[in-house]
Amino acid sequence: MRLRVLLVAFLLLASSCVIFAQQRNKADRIRVLGVTAATPVQDGEKNEFTIEVEYTLDSADEAFVAVGFNLDDPSRYRMVGKKRITRGSGTITLKAQAVPKDWKGRGDFIVLVNISPTEVKVGRYRPFASTERVIAFDQ
Repeated sequence: MRLRVLLVAFLLLASSCVIFAQQRNKADRIRVLGVTAATPVQDGEKNEFTIEVEYTLDSADEAFVAVGFNLDDPSRYRMVGKKRITRGSGTITLKAQAVPKDWKGRGDFIVLVNISPTEVKVGRYRPFASTERVIAFDQ
């Protein structure tokens, strides 16, 4: 009897590991196709950015494509907009306003886009996929 209980427990654990591995191997991808600014990009001047994104969502039925910028620190991003997507591949356009920051020697001004879960608790979360693009300042 005890052996049977151990065998059932082992089989349940093994099957849950297989399911978890299958979910982790899903190919969520995101790529920035282009970023354009409404006006020339200047340090400290509010601007509207249009971001063209290509994505593939395989690990969930729905998610968000979120967009953010490193507005307060060269290595931290503030997410400022998002659009809901569903399982599959496609392209979307996001518009977001930001006040660009010239980080000089500390880093570049960067837009970050990611595929994020629909259920996000306040604070940090782990995106399904992410990428970033440097935004150059006009001289």
